[in-house]
Amino acid sequence: MYTSNQEIDAAVKLLSDDFAMNIYKCYGIEISACFKSVLQGIPHILKNLDLNKYKSIRILKCDLEDIDNISLLTNITNYSHLSNFIKPYMLIYIVNTSNIYIYSSDDLYDINNLLEKTFVYEYHNCQDIFHTKENSYIIPNLSGGESVFTISTYKDLDEALMQYKTAVVDCVTCPFIQNSIFDPNRIFFKRKPEHYLRDSLNYYLNARLRGDNIEIRPEQIIDTSHPVDIKITWGNTNHLALIEIKWLGQSINEETLDLTTGYTESRARDGAKQLADYLDGNKLQVPNHNTKGYLVVYDLRRKNINKDTRCINKENGLYYRDMDISYAPNYEAIRDDFHKPFRFFIEPRCEDAS
Repeated sequence: MYTSNQEIDAAVKLLSDDFAMNIYKCYGIEISACFKSVLQGIPHILKNLDLNKYKSIRILKCDLEDIDNISLLTNITNYSHLSNFIKPYMLIYIVNTSNIYIYSSDDLYDINNLLEKTFVYEYHNCQDIFHTKENSYIIPNLSGGESVFTISTYKDLDEALMQYKTAVVDCVTCPFIQNSIFDPNRIFFKRKPEHYLRDSLNYYLNARLRGDNIEIRPEQIIDTSHPVDIKITWGNTNHLALIEIKWLGQSINEETLDLTTGYTESRARDGAKQLADYLDGNKLQVPNHNTKGYLVVYDLRRKNINKDTRCINKENGLYYRDMDISYAPNYEAIRDDFHKPFRFFIEPRCEDAS
């Protein structure tokens, strides 16, 4: 069942632009076995790669004797080894399902000579493209994922976290977050609010993320002594996500009404370092997996408050709303497995709000 006009338009284009028939016209019906092998290989290849790391992934089927400069290529016998290739351009020759040759480079490989013999599939700029010597055909993406040949993993998670921010955190619609906050004007956290915040995000992701065989589990051990707040495993892929949660602001003891723990932005930087360490430890445990780290920061910082503050104006309540956190080192810039941190500012109820 289609859910939008865009999906209907994509389906119409897919049916009217028969790329398979154009490939047969271009290379003859004898290309059919090659076409079948490539279509079967594409999902196995793409699910073993973090597609956001590559500028171009090209795939073709050929015989061993047809590979030029084979000494420059790397032979693998299992698709799970693909994640070890980290250069931005990849050309993949499928000889058979257990005999694959990889050309991994910092520069794009010229495929014009290859196209004289066969078609080439390419994943580029979030598009699935089939190239022939006469034309190129872009396959409409009906799934909304990274590719029509894969289930959505990190892209789906990115979208879920953004929706969680706007639909849940900004207006505090979730009972878990409501229970983490001490006062109706949202000035203080309760003492030790971590489990409320973790349970809120865990519950939301379990309801929101799509697909079969997704495991979303809290408090998962990564190294010998430290658990990550949430670990996501997408079944039938080698993709994992590690989510570390931190909170900023001031907490208060509900019984004594004394201030307890207070965290500034340095706590977020500590969380970034902690997550980077988790990613390093996880890489040692599962080197052939694609793992991405997500730092989620719940921000309840308020300016000029003390333990007796029960009302707050806009100037003090919203002082930190648009104040981004500076991370040093900036892990997202120096690592390809570290997502840009998410900061969720929890809006207060201000006494001078209109």
